[in-house]
Amino acid sequence: MAAKISRPVEPVPAETPVLELAERFRTQSELRSVAVIKHGIPVGVIRRHAFLTLFTNPFSHALYAKRRVEELIEPRWLMARHDTPLEQLSQQITDTDDTQQEDVVIVDDDGHYLGMGRLLDLLREITAIQVRCARHANPLTGLPGNIVINDTMATLLASSRPFVAAYCDIDAFKAYNDTYGYARGDSVILALANILQTQLDTEVNFLGHVGGDDFMLLLVEPAWRNTCEAILENFAQLAPSFYDEEHRQAGGLWMANRQGVEVFHPLLSLSIGAQPVPQDTTWSPLDISSRLSELKHRAKQQIGNSLFVDRRHP
Repeated sequence: MAAKISRPVEPVPAETPVLELAERFRTQSELRSVAVIKHGIPVGVIRRHAFLTLFTNPFSHALYAKRRVEELIEPRWLMARHDTPLEQLSQQITDTDDTQQEDVVIVDDDGHYLGMGRLLDLLREITAIQVRCARHANPLTGLPGNIVINDTMATLLASSRPFVAAYCDIDAFKAYNDTYGYARGDSVILALANILQTQLDTEVNFLGHVGGDDFMLLLVEPAWRNTCEAILENFAQLAPSFYDEEHRQAGGLWMANRQGVEVFHPLLSLSIGAQPVPQDTTWSPLDISSRLSELKHRAKQQIGNSLFVDRRHP
């Protein structure tokens, strides 16, 4: 989250005299930019280099002696909420195409100033995230594994934002794997991973691969239910293509269980157990994982592709 790179740089009120800020820049050599605020809300940024360039001639003090800092605000500046994901913030900066952008103004939920975030710190954090994800990625899909999943869930819980944790599991996958072999089974897992990546806005939401045919979704967008239903619909349309014609026509396959009894297994379907996580909850990642285990089981009890949502009051 953006709060991780926020530094407590004292802002300046909009009515501050220009010469007062000039003196601050001269005495604080490490200060690169400063936020300008009105009633605690940022209205702009003043950057050190551009500001001090104004004082390169002997008449500068006379020119700016009676002016206020709000008159010298930079035309382009970037602001982000404290709970903005770092990857999303990085994309915002890239999209600005502003080579002079040095710092980001960080604000709280109400838009009040919290601090300044340095681009160098952002790059350092993004690199650390990428290295960590690569180290703990699932070897088949390349998606983040359990350690990153739990870390991301903990970060969301610490931000006190509401979100939905959803667990995806393929029904009758073992029977399919035993019949067609692991290579065909892996192709099904990769197909599901592709559906999930296509349907999710991963700049906002999180997708992890628990292992095997199990995936974890951490959804913060309001339309999370529509996303889950789109995933189910896409998987249902694709499932028949995983089978040979014989099993496709039969609607599934027969296979002996551990007792030697022939059991019919319908075509692969997808079950999603979804747990809404309220704002300011006291739950831990372990609590959510425990609830999801139950919800996944409830979803798998339903026939075909299904979404089971916990509607109990937290």
